[in-house]
Amino acid sequence: GRRGLPLLRGGPAVAAFARALDFPEPGLVLADIDWERFVRVFGGDRPDPLFLEIPEVRRLRATAGTREQSGAAVAARLSAAEPSQRREVLLGLLRSEVAAILGHADADAVSPRREFLELGMDSVTTLALRNRLQAATGLQLSARDIWDLRSPDALARHLAARFGDAQAAPAQDTA
Repeated sequence: GRRGLPLLRGGPAVAAFARALDFPEPGLVLADIDWERFVRVFGGDRPDPLFLEIPEVRRLRATAGTREQSGAAVAARLSAAEPSQRREVLLGLLRSEVAAILGHADADAVSPRREFLELGMDSVTTLALRNRLQAATGLQLSARDIWDLRSPDALARHLAARFGDAQAAPAQDTA
């Protein structure tokens, strides 16, 4: 499925369960896991120590540093952009992130005006999107913001306005 946990089907699943009956460990789990998609959806901001013991997850987390650098690049692009251009930058980011979370090949699969629910988003994928947007923009959002605004286009407009407000806010005196 889109969360990285497809159903076990047919012969291979039956064979795996048959082998599991002879396995001495009492807490065995059989699952066909798409680790890249699973980590993308459930990885969040903090790695779970249990999952870090899995070699595929460690490899994927190691490449996550590239994503953080790209988040800093998005924030820099937003800061440098004219206010009228920020919505387009954010819309591109939103479409790319939604496409990645839902397992689409590219952002073209995400229509800017379709509602998130129609695109296939659910509560778990919405949290993943929120985490990615916060990392990329530095803005704090709630999952409710995403659901209330309903579409990538509406959310991009909202974030562009908030980013502009955050840029205009005076720095607090720490003295």
